[in-house]
Amino acid sequence: MSAPLPDLAWFVHEADNEPLRHSIRSIVRHAEGRYRRLWVVGVMPDWLTGVGHVPAAEPEPREKFSSIRAKLTALAHDRRVTRQVVVLNDDVYATRPVGSWEPTHMGPTSRYVAAHHRPRNTWWEALVQTAEWVGGDPLCYAGHVPLLYDRARLREALAAYPSDRRMLDCGLYPIAGAGGEGTWALNAKVGPDDLGKVDDPRMPGWVSTNDASWAGALGAHIRADLSEPTRYEVRP
Repeated sequence: MSAPLPDLAWFVHEADNEPLRHSIRSIVRHAEGRYRRLWVVGVMPDWLTGVGHVPAAEPEPREKFSSIRAKLTALAHDRRVTRQVVVLNDDVYATRPVGSWEPTHMGPTSRYVAAHHRPRNTWWEALVQTAEWVGGDPLCYAGHVPLLYDRARLREALAAYPSDRRMLDCGLYPIAGAGGEGTWALNAKVGPDDLGKVDDPRMPGWVSTNDASWAGALGAHIRADLSEPTRYEVRP
């Protein structure tokens, strides 16, 4: 008997969100038949239809990592969502057919941090702090690709994780993930100065933009390639 299809859940912070529109279009094109239902966790854009909503209040004062934790916690406790759920950011796009929800990683976290660490950067601090809490030298799943989680194990990890410690959601994959160990690949995040990565055969089958690359050539290419609306968009 085949395993039940997982739901897919996007963490969304802003209602005006064109990257999300195109992320969903890429899933419809490349992952049709690989999921049950789509969900938005956080802010629900008014142009979406047929997508479930998991409300998640923003912490006060608003802070990036507290916001991520609030959304992850809301998703982990929502019984409407399948036990195994794929978590995506709103700026991640599939670039080829999705055969499974097996992840990619970037090798041991210690090695990745040693090669790329940027001091006094809060994202790096959250990555390191989460890996230290998980223990050992876990593989690094911070490559901006979708990750399949087991919600029960995710609830346990979130309940145990210290509230005063920065947490990166992907850092919990080694103890709460459900997609297997996965294989090595490049970080899917592409900035305006490294567009050559897009055609690198070591890319994971996903690409992720930042504000600058979305406003530039990469974003223009994604918008042109994924120009057709899906059934999840309200028609004008």
